[in-house]
Amino acid sequence: MTDALSDRFYCIAIDLPGHGRSVGRGPSAAYLFHVAIEGVAGVMQELGLRDATLVGYSMGGRVALALALWKKSPLVKAVIAESASVGIEVESERAARRIRDAGLSVELEDVPLLEFLRTWYAQPLFASLSGCPDALESLLERRLNNDGGELAKALHGMSAGVQPSLWDRLKSASVDLTFIAGGSDEKYKALAGRMAAASSRGKSVVVPGAGHNVHLEQPDAFCRIVRDRAVT
Repeated sequence: MTDALSDRFYCIAIDLPGHGRSVGRGPSAAYLFHVAIEGVAGVMQELGLRDATLVGYSMGGRVALALALWKKSPLVKAVIAESASVGIEVESERAARRIRDAGLSVELEDVPLLEFLRTWYAQPLFASLSGCPDALESLLERRLNNDGGELAKALHGMSAGVQPSLWDRLKSASVDLTFIAGGSDEKYKALAGRMAAASSRGKSVVVPGAGHNVHLEQPDAFCRIVRDRAVT
């Protein structure tokens, strides 16, 4: 995806704790949500980045939104969040999510990664991927470059049940916010609309012919949105 955008933007891809090459870098505290946020800010500072547009999918989108809304980093000028939210509003629902993700993290450590991934992507949330078998196999191949134990730590420490709800920060947002959702992803389509409506600088963009993985299912449309909404 960065290759398709690098003709116009200086693109940096950051691996969150437990993902890609950001593995085995410290104790379990290194995988906590607020630590991941500070880590992203640290990388940006080290590279001398400023006035950046953060683009993130799912967990990465939550981290990007938190860096802009919770930490209010002056490094960030815009966020483009795909299939992500600003947190779970109700505490009882956050607690239930923590329990669910804790169970999934145990499963990640106990079963072969490919088996876990096939079960994961068989969820109704990813139903649209069944119509893109080549894309799904490519996705699985890339995910297998990760380590199951490391992903388990990340899921446990950066669960949506762990992060604070930032819904009350949307109204006073000082950066441009774009919320992308797939047309067949009813949950995140509704969330994108609600978040955009709650923010004075928010916009929701729904991409037809896509589910939860917009960047994978409709890459050209996704890149057009980034080119249109990124702050330059």
